[in-house]
Amino acid sequence: DIKPQTSGSNNASLVVLGYTTPTVNLNVQSFSDNNGGYAEATLNGTPVQVGFSKPNEEGSNEITYLAGEGIETVGTVPETYQTTYASNERELISIQDDGGTTLSSDALLSSLDLSAGSLSPVFSSSVIAYTAAVPNTVTSITLTPVKDHANAVLQMKVNSGTWESIESGTASRAVSLNEGVNTIAVKVTAENTTTVKTYTMVITREAGVVSTNANLSSLSLSGISLSPVFSNAQLSYTVSVANAVSSFSLTAVKENAAASIQMRVNSGNWIPVASGTPTSSVSLITGSNTIEVQVTAEDGTTVQTYTLAITRQAPSSDASLSSLGLSAGSYENMGDNHFEIIQPYAATTLTITPVTTSSYASVSYQGSGDNMPIPTNGLPINLNIESGEVPLDLIITAEDGTTVQTYTLLIYKEPAPVYTITYDPNGGQGSQIIEEYSTSPINLTPNSFTKSGYIFMGWSSTQGGAVEYSDNAIYSGGADITLYAVWDMAVTYWYDSWSASVTGGNVNYTATQSAIPDSSTQTLRLDYNNNGASGGSGVPTQIWTFTANASTSGTMYFNWHVSAYHMYSGAQFTLQFFYGATTVDLQPNITTNGWFELNSAAPFVVNLTQGQAYGFRVIGSNTDSNSILYGTVMIYGQVLPNLALGKEVASSSMEANFTPTYAVDGATTGSYWASLNDVTSPQWISINLGAVKTVTEIKLYWEAAATTYRIETSNDGTNWTVLGNTLTAGANYSTDTLTGLNVQTQYVRMSADGTKGTAGVALYEFEVYGY
Repeated sequence: DIKPQTSGSNNASLVVLGYTTPTVNLNVQSFSDNNGGYAEATLNGTPVQVGFSKPNEEGSNEITYLAGEGIETVGTVPETYQTTYASNERELISIQDDGGTTLSSDALLSSLDLSAGSLSPVFSSSVIAYTAAVPNTVTSITLTPVKDHANAVLQMKVNSGTWESIESGTASRAVSLNEGVNTIAVKVTAENTTTVKTYTMVITREAGVVSTNANLSSLSLSGISLSPVFSNAQLSYTVSVANAVSSFSLTAVKENAAASIQMRVNSGNWIPVASGTPTSSVSLITGSNTIEVQVTAEDGTTVQTYTLAITRQAPSSDASLSSLGLSAGSYENMGDNHFEIIQPYAATTLTITPVTTSSYASVSYQGSGDNMPIPTNGLPINLNIESGEVPLDLIITAEDGTTVQTYTLLIYKEPAPVYTITYDPNGGQGSQIIEEYSTSPINLTPNSFTKSGYIFMGWSSTQGGAVEYSDNAIYSGGADITLYAVWDMAVTYWYDSWSASVTGGNVNYTATQSAIPDSSTQTLRLDYNNNGASGGSGVPTQIWTFTANASTSGTMYFNWHVSAYHMYSGAQFTLQFFYGATTVDLQPNITTNGWFELNSAAPFVVNLTQGQAYGFRVIGSNTDSNSILYGTVMIYGQVLPNLALGKEVASSSMEANFTPTYAVDGATTGSYWASLNDVTSPQWISINLGAVKTVTEIKLYWEAAATTYRIETSNDGTNWTVLGNTLTAGANYSTDTLTGLNVQTQYVRMSADGTKGTAGVALYEFEVYGY
């Protein structure tokens, strides 16, 4: 029991939430009276006075301490009571320290800041009423209060809302601001829970400017173009659409976000339109349609209406054909809805795409005739015509569904083309028929042209060009062509008593043999043009000889061709070149079985001395009685040609009318190239041989000789290599001959250091020999 007494004590345990030590021991020593007041007690050993409302009567009933509600006994343990202090009723407790520390009554703020606007007056802890103004663009605000005492409690209330806790020194939540007056209160409750101070801020947000903008920024119709092009100031538009356009959707975009849009069709009801979003499908009637788009500004009174006059045309009766698209060939309009189409011979298929004048007309078609089935309707039309003429009817139905026109197409397949090959003697004599063909490849007609002193080498598609086709070669063709004979200078031979003939510049040696006897000591028989035989015992030998004269002396090259049949392995033969005691095996130990052909891999080049005898021979042997060898051998020779003749030429400079082309025109007197009139400056002249050649000899015919010079070679015309050493030129009007070169190059250049003449360097002719 707790009751008034003058001595003794009643103990209770008091729990005060929020304190560092939440549980304290309360020793009630005496009461001042029985009807309320305070009791003498100690709190954790410190004398205190505890206020209370009224003690209970004797017994074990609950007792309420302190003034007000909030502290109640828990349980009914005699003499000792547990009291609990609710945190939200802390302000109802008053505990005074007799001679100790009193709880703080500081309910002030040390600072108060707004995220926008300024307080008026300037904040002071003692001033509790403030005003502030913000522009309309500020739609929310935060406040940051800082309490003066650490144990004070802060709360905030916006307009007529409820109190909510806020933290000291931390920005509050964003508070939305209405246009006009907004009241925000900050309440500070001191530590003693009884001292309270409320700071009030009246914040005025300026009213916004109400827009009068009733413009659209864009207006468009699906599949329909406006006329004129849209402009926000242009309110009226006219549009004409085909009958096939039966509906559309409209997209309108307002300039001001606060404006509103509505639309009506043909004086119907107004319906809202979402800015930037296509409307649902709008139907069009045939004839006139009026579409109104109305924009109401934010102020609610400013209105602007855009009007679209759309005319939907009646169905078209146009069933005409505008043109025909063809995958190959051509067509001609013959009139009266009749077209003729030519399909090229090379085209295996033909695709026809009819184009109608009205894009809303439809096309069907059907074939007729014995050589083409009726095709399936559908565009484009794909045909495969092998030959002859094929008719096809196009049926065009107009948009109105009743107007129909039929067009007749006659499709012809071109016959196989006939191409011609014209043979040009290119300086030779004789005639050769023009060859016609329609399919390729074909064999070219064997050459029938001749040119005195020249060998026929083959055919070229350009005059003066290199050989592209050999005699009787296969030609793939596919177009008309002129082939030019390619000639090379031939050598004339003088022979021994057999006096072999020379035809067309070629010297042919034909050996015919039926069999080799079964003894190696027997004679190998070789017949010259079937005009006799020669041979001997031991190793069979056949010889052809000639003596070099003025026409055949100098550098020459020889080629050979062997066509023979060889059975088994007992027989063999070797093709040799010889002069004096020198022998060169051109094709040694030929033992290939069956029919075979051998050609010289590269020309055999030799310098012939006038008066010297030279010869070719075939030597053979046989050790097998079953072996057979027979066939033909052909040898032809040629003086090395001047590779520079007529070729592309360039020079460092030239005097007027003395161009570098004169140095390659074949004339060793008369015409010449001359550099500028400068006796000391370096000068050069270069020749493009057209391809990489083997150069064996160079001749320079001076008109005005260089002092010293170099011969240079290149395969690209840019990077040059000096051939040998710097040379001293001969006298004016002399000839320098350089032999034994054997260098492969496409470009040859003579670079002079100066001239022995009184003007520039000059050359009658710049000759380059080789193969």
